[in-house]
Amino acid sequence: MKIKIITFVCMILAGMMLSGSNSIAKAEETASSGTAIEAEYTEEGVEDADELSDDEDTEVEDEEELDADEEETPLSKSYTKKTVTKAEKKADKTPKSVIKYTDEEFKILVCVTFLEAGNQSYKGKLATANAVINRVLSKKFPNSIKGVIYQKYAGHYQFALCAPGGKLDQTMKNYGKNKGWRNDYEKTCIEVCKDALAGKTATDRKYHFFRLYYKGIENWKADGVKIDDTYYYNY
Repeated sequence: MKIKIITFVCMILAGMMLSGSNSIAKAEETASSGTAIEAEYTEEGVEDADELSDDEDTEVEDEEELDADEEETPLSKSYTKKTVTKAEKKADKTPKSVIKYTDEEFKILVCVTFLEAGNQSYKGKLATANAVINRVLSKKFPNSIKGVIYQKYAGHYQFALCAPGGKLDQTMKNYGKNKGWRNDYEKTCIEVCKDALAGKTATDRKYHFFRLYYKGIENWKADGVKIDDTYYYNY
């Protein structure tokens, strides 16, 4: 009987020892598995972090390239450059005066045109203004509008209306104050003189003299031309 009891106790103890060994093995296996999972997770995390870092570096580089492009070709600079270019082209198209003149000389030219050809056609007015400008351009006459208009020859003014207190003086005093038909004539003469000073001409030839047309004058100065009731010619 004692032998049976001892045998039974030994079997129980052996079973308990076997169960403990299995538990320890399972624990070790679990611990080993957990370590492997942690290591794998850590490696993946490092790779993901590296990829994220690479993406961030790429975005930073893209931003730097964008900033560099903006610095090289800013919209404001491009727009300003185009605007200046258009302004310069427009300025180049602005006609330049064929001669130099002062404000006073412009008024003198307008008044002479008004007195000599105020009732003539546009072409007639233009031819008169041209004659004065042609003299300024010629070496044979003074090199200014005022010098040409008030020039004397043999003690007499080239333009009789220039005598002190004469028609030119009166017209200069009334400049910008005229009314009615005189105002219309003056406005038209102002535009004509602007055109003449910008280089517009009534004829192909540069005439320096003009006088009222009369029958036979074309035989006297055959190289002249008649415009309205005025004859333009050269000596």
